[in-house]
Amino acid sequence: MFDEPVITIIFRLINFVALIGFFYYIFKKYLLPAVQSDIYNHEQEIEARNTSIAQLEGRNKQLSEQLLDQENLCQHLMDRVKQWRTTFEHELNRKKQDRDDLHNKTVARLKKQQNMITHAKIMNIVVAKALEKAKQEEIKYFSNDSSHASYIRDLITHIQQS
Repeated sequence: MFDEPVITIIFRLINFVALIGFFYYIFKKYLLPAVQSDIYNHEQEIEARNTSIAQLEGRNKQLSEQLLDQENLCQHLMDRVKQWRTTFEHELNRKKQDRDDLHNKTVARLKKQQNMITHAKIMNIVVAKALEKAKQEEIKYFSNDSSHASYIRDLITHIQQS
């Protein structure tokens, strides 16, 4: 009825299907859950890394904003330091100018005082010499007259009053 080669082919085909079924059963029972578990674990790792990357990017953005704020603050402080330095230098110059003005006023006042002292000394000398000269001239002009003493007293009083 059948040829041996046909029966052999059919048995080989049945053996092949049984072998494929056996491998399918082994794969489905043992290998598939392990592969699915590995895939799930890898997906979880990828998701965790993506979450970590998102957090790091957020932190990076936050740090960039803080850095920018600190740079702005630093620039503001540098401007304030420059302003303070300018104000300080201006104040030093003003104080130096005030000291110079005070020194000049003091020197001028001392010169004026010295001139007044010199003027007073000269006036004392001139008045004394004028009185002496007036006395001598009076004696010369009024040597015979008796009213010369009262004239000298009046003259001395008048000179002292002026």
